[in-house]
Amino acid sequence: MTSSNFSTSQMLSPALSLPPEILGEILWEVALDAHTAYVERLKEDLFLTNAIAQRPYSWIRLSHVCRAWRSVAVSTPSLWADISVINVSATQEFLKRAEKRNLTVAFQQPGPFPSGSYTSEDIDARREAYTNILHNHIQRITSLIGPSLTTILSSVVAKAATQLRAITMITSDRALEASDRDALPLPFPVLEHFEYRVASFSWQPYRRLLCPTLRFLVLQPNMGSVHFAHTSRVYLPTARELVRAIATMPRLEHLDVRISATREHPAQTAELRSLRHICLIGASASVVAPLLASIIPAPDVRLRLDCNRAYGVGASQSLSGAIATALEAHGSPFPLMPCTAFWIGDIDPGYCLLGWRDAPRLADFADFGQARAGADIRVTCFWTGTHENFAAIFLPFTLHAVLHVRVGRLPWNHYPVLQNVATLCSSRSLQTLVLDDVVVTRTLYLLEQTSAKDVTLMYINFKPSDPAKQAVWLHSRLSVQTRVSPDERSSPEDLAKILAKRVAEGRPITSLRIVCGRNIAADDIEVLREHVAEVEWDGLELGSLEPGQTY
Repeated sequence: MTSSNFSTSQMLSPALSLPPEILGEILWEVALDAHTAYVERLKEDLFLTNAIAQRPYSWIRLSHVCRAWRSVAVSTPSLWADISVINVSATQEFLKRAEKRNLTVAFQQPGPFPSGSYTSEDIDARREAYTNILHNHIQRITSLIGPSLTTILSSVVAKAATQLRAITMITSDRALEASDRDALPLPFPVLEHFEYRVASFSWQPYRRLLCPTLRFLVLQPNMGSVHFAHTSRVYLPTARELVRAIATMPRLEHLDVRISATREHPAQTAELRSLRHICLIGASASVVAPLLASIIPAPDVRLRLDCNRAYGVGASQSLSGAIATALEAHGSPFPLMPCTAFWIGDIDPGYCLLGWRDAPRLADFADFGQARAGADIRVTCFWTGTHENFAAIFLPFTLHAVLHVRVGRLPWNHYPVLQNVATLCSSRSLQTLVLDDVVVTRTLYLLEQTSAKDVTLMYINFKPSDPAKQAVWLHSRLSVQTRVSPDERSSPEDLAKILAKRVAEGRPITSLRIVCGRNIAADDIEVLREHVAEVEWDGLELGSLEPGQTY
């Protein structure tokens, strides 16, 4: 035996000594990862222009390592049950080796123009292979990922799909027959998950796929697959159509929809006590608000609203104002479990409101991105409307139950902003308040208004005591954005006066933390301790901001 042969033998011997069932499990995990990555890539890049993504069968290379590995691979039916219809002969071989196992089938319909890698004959052959699988093996398929070929998914096929629990549509059919528009929904007996990623220009192209057994409904067209000039023509469900559809789905748990900007108030109410996740994206507030008011979900529902203001929508049609109107029309707030903590901050071009039912330590989050992951409520919309309307947005979350609030950087020049935030900070039940990168003038105003006794000030930029530095401070980017004048309260001494005033009024702040403050020294901290029982300071004495700087 040569040295090279000896080293190869030594390298393979540990793997060869594995029991076949263990090796089979390892191969199955690798195959599953490859198939999952392929499907996820299909949802993002519908025609798979990225060549790296076109490798759902890359795991087969492992079966070429040696005869023993190939024997295990060929004799393990579960390895061949995830079928991607790319090569017709490979598809037939997978069906044979999968034996009687249940199948998941993915079919990527090639783009509209053949490239050098395939011909029109190849496209037709792959489409025919996909059609044959649906007609001859539909009773074994548990998950289907492919184009919305409504001519193939017939009523006969749907009735026979006794194992089919998930359908994901990733590309549209080349022609939608007019008869499909008026056809009845397909009778899938156990379908639970329906995901529609097609940027279609057809009227309700997915309507036949909706059924009462659904638990998971995603209607999020891939706008990246459409030329920008045509995005306005992509079909999106209206609020009325959506409520009418989901009202027939009593088991629905997850709703994720991009909504049309068409202003149609739902004509009915959908009571969905199992619905625990709502995500509505892309519509104006005047559309989202009545839609929300028409859905009765589970009390512990997780809610995400990403609202873009439609052209011509005024202040009275802000999300908060629209919710107030919708609530008044229905006579009661949404039946949701209250949130105990909120974080509100600026994200261009509006604001983001995060809420939690189980209050986290708000001062521990580094940024919005970190906080968003675990939030129960996420609302993104424009700064419009009065503070009375702003308060209305909290009605579904029971404002009196709010215990903890964090306020981030906001467009304080917009008149309603300060009043809106003060409404939130003045809740009688509020215990802790975190002000993160809030200019001093607004910080002092909020400290006068808030009922919280535990306060944290993060990245606060006090006015320097040195007159020579005040001009630089005044013209820093942070000050200019909020129009701070030289006479406004902005120094540590002004903070001490506010704290003393609260003591005199019988509502002292009992705990104050200052993190990464600018233009504050140890002597200032000692003065603050005269009015607060507990003062914590990180000891940082940062210099003043230079012109153009901000946190």
